[in-house]
This record gives sequence, structure tokens and C-alpha cells, in this order.
Amino acid sequence: AAAESLAQIGPAAQPAVVALQPLLAHDQAVVATAASRALGQIGPAALPALLQELTRNHPQGRLLAIEAIAAMGPPGAAAVPALIKRLNHPDQQTRRLSIKALGAIGPAAQAAVPELVKLLAADDADLRGAACQALGKLGPAASSARQRLQQLANQDPIDFVRQAAQQAARQLDSQE
Repeated sequence: AAAESLAQIGPAAQPAVVALQPLLAHDQAVVATAASRALGQIGPAALPALLQELTRNHPQGRLLAIEAIAAMGPPGAAAVPALIKRLNHPDQQTRRLSIKALGAIGPAAQAAVPELVKLLAADDADLRGAACQALGKLGPAASSARQRLQQLANQDPIDFVRQAAQQAARQLDSQE
């Protein structure tokens, strides 16, 4: 309940970051999730704690930290280098959430374009689809991916990946 109240307070709850960070690894998922939401609402002031959580060997904390960064959207741009590193993580959920977070950050995540383009060739259709969506959200910053997106839109064997690629290509066109 306290973490939910802190989420409603937003950036003014910055002093609570130190108390919220350890809760990302709490045994009770509801507590950990509430802490993640609060840190995401606090915004950039919570980034150092969230980035530190990414380096720990606690899967739940890592995933919740990535979700909190994604919730920040563009203000989470300082996390882009750390998120790019997570695109090659062995855990697929970490990779997928990192892709989502980069898309949520938007054009400020332009440095991720080469790695996102590599993911368009992933064996896993979920990763390909997520990479398409993220590239579309980057807009003109991802224009170098246009040809590969159009290729996927025409040739990917999975329908939702073709649709995601088509949508992303349209987003690139509509934002230029």
C-alpha cells in the first residue's frame, strides 16, 4: 500500500528510492510489482537504483527494473546503453522486456537500432515481432531499418510478425 501511494506521488517521492529498490526482489510478487510501479513513476531520479538492479543476479528484480524503466518512457533514456546490453541476455523475457523498454523510450533510443535490426532475424517470432514494434516507435531514428522491415512484412512466415513489420514501416513513413 505504501509503494502504491509513493507511485501516486511521483517524482516528489525521490527520497523513497533507497527503500523501494530492495523491494524489487521481495518474495511477494505484489510487493515487488508495487515497488516497480513506484520507481517508474518517480522517474529519472530512480534510474541509478534501477540500473544497479539490472546488474544483480535476481531475475524478478531485473525484470521489474526493466518494466519500471519502460514505464518512464522518454525520461528513461539514460538507461539505453544498459538496455542494449540486455538484448543479448540468455533469458528471453529479459530480452523481450528490454526491447519493449527501448520502444517506450522512443527516438532517444536510436543507439539501439543496429541491435534491434539484428533481432529481426531472431529464430523466436516473439522477439522479431517485439523488435518490429520497437523500431516503429523509434520513428525516423530507425529509418535505416525500413528495408528489413519491408522484407519481413512480405516474407516472414508468422502472421503477427508480418503485421508488426507492416505497422512499423508505416510508422517510419508517417513520422518522416
